[in-house]
Amino acid sequence: MITPSSSPFRCACLLTIARLTLLETWRNRLPWAVLWLVALGWGLAAFLNEAAVTESVEMQSALLGALFRLEAVFLVSVTVIAGAAREFQDRLLELLLALPMPRVVHFLGRLAGYSLAAALVATVFGAALLPFVPVEQAVLWTLSLLGELILMTALGLVLVLTLSQLPLALTVAMAFYLLARSIGALILMAAGPLPGHTSLIGQWEGTLLTVLSWLLPDLERFTPTAWLVYHTGHWQELGSILLETVVYLLFIMGVGLFDLYRKNY
Repeated sequence: MITPSSSPFRCACLLTIARLTLLETWRNRLPWAVLWLVALGWGLAAFLNEAAVTESVEMQSALLGALFRLEAVFLVSVTVIAGAAREFQDRLLELLLALPMPRVVHFLGRLAGYSLAAALVATVFGAALLPFVPVEQAVLWTLSLLGELILMTALGLVLVLTLSQLPLALTVAMAFYLLARSIGALILMAAGPLPGHTSLIGQWEGTLLTVLSWLLPDLERFTPTAWLVYHTGHWQELGSILLETVVYLLFIMGVGLFDLYRKNY
């Protein structure tokens, strides 16, 4: 007998929410935006090929890798935060949570649906690199990008639940991403040109940034351009990246579920 507390019922609810979330991203024209951005990237690569004198393929790979990464993160973040914020503002979240369904099922269903959309985005951008890089390096880069996108997906859901405002949630998400990707460079800048003669303010800034680097995911290791340009990617390195993705994903999910369960809907 299937009851609201039974595992088959919860699995069916989770799959239904994930499917509806994936359909929502399709109706929001996310696939068309990805294709347009791929076409834009290829156009810039073709222009660069005409302008470059030597190493045109390496320059194209570096350009497309950086461009596709930023485009993918921005598209996925906007899609997740806008969709979750609309659900919150239209009181649809309250309606769903009023059903005989655990809140964790709704959260995981949303996360699964948006993660599937992120996987499709990463796959398309990774496939767009195949004319410029070897297949193995493109696969490694795509899987690394997927880990990055899943982290931003979970973060976007948590920010909407916590902040409840689309502009603020998107701003915090982008600030988090930029800080996580540039924390190493910021630590070096705080140390100054002569690390042994750093000012007191620089030392305090370096200490604060170092503490932040322990808390933030090391996104500098994700989707490195060197994989595309010099073909230095290895599966062992990808394994450590995916492990870091799982650890931070569990942490973000824990924060989101704690905030979801403490709210009164």
